[in-house]
Formats: sequence, C-alpha cells, structure tokens
Amino acid sequence: MDQAEQTKQRRAARPWHLWVAGLVLLALYLVGARDYVLTRTLNKGYFAEQGYGPAQIAYFTDYPAIPAIFWTINIAAGLTAALMLLFRSRWATLVALIAAVSQLFLLAITFGFMDRWAILGRVHDRGV
Repeated sequence: MDQAEQTKQRRAARPWHLWVAGLVLLALYLVGARDYVLTRTLNKGYFAEQGYGPAQIAYFTDYPAIPAIFWTINIAAGLTAALMLLFRSRWATLVALIAAVSQLFLLAITFGFMDRWAILGRVHDRGV
C-alpha cells in the first residue's frame, strides 16, 4: 500500500464527531472574535449591549499589552485550531493547546492582577 492510499484510509477512518467538535469550536471562537474586535475597538454600541458602565469601559480602555497579547493569541489560535480540525490537519491539537494555554495565562493575569471579577462581575450580575 503506498503513501497516498494510507493517507486516504486514515482520513476516511476519522470519526464523525470531529466535524461536530470542529464546528462547535469554530462557532465559539467566532463569537469570541466578535467580542475581541468590538472590545478592542472600544465599540460603544457593543459596550451598551453588554450592559457595561464606566468602570467596565475603563477596564478595556486601559487594557495592558501583556493580557492583550494572550487574548490575541487565544482568539487567533482558537480559530486556526477549529479550521485545522475541520481540514484534518495534524497540527490542530498543538494549535488548540496553544489557544488553551494562552487562555489560562489570560485568566491568571486578569483575575490575579487586574481585578477582573470585581470590575466585570459574573455574567448574570449584569443582566446579560
């Protein structure tokens, strides 16, 4: 059996739930990308839609570079990982791991050093 036939069999043997996982991951990261773009551009309509007041808007207005870098990596890697999974790339797992690690660092920084919980609160505290 040659290389092309082995690749074809391996791809055909992939389970259907990879499509479901890839599409769910893509949908979640598309929502996250929308949030990222509207927040980073300080979109007033979006902030109003989220129920943000002056404290929350100030939190994002003065957003430091280090968490912004981790946030950017998380969104870019998450979208890329979802697409790679759908296109059956062997690198999808590594890219998803990069997204997850960047999200963990982002959460550690924002909760540990930027008082995220006190400023943004829980989602249902804002009536969203």
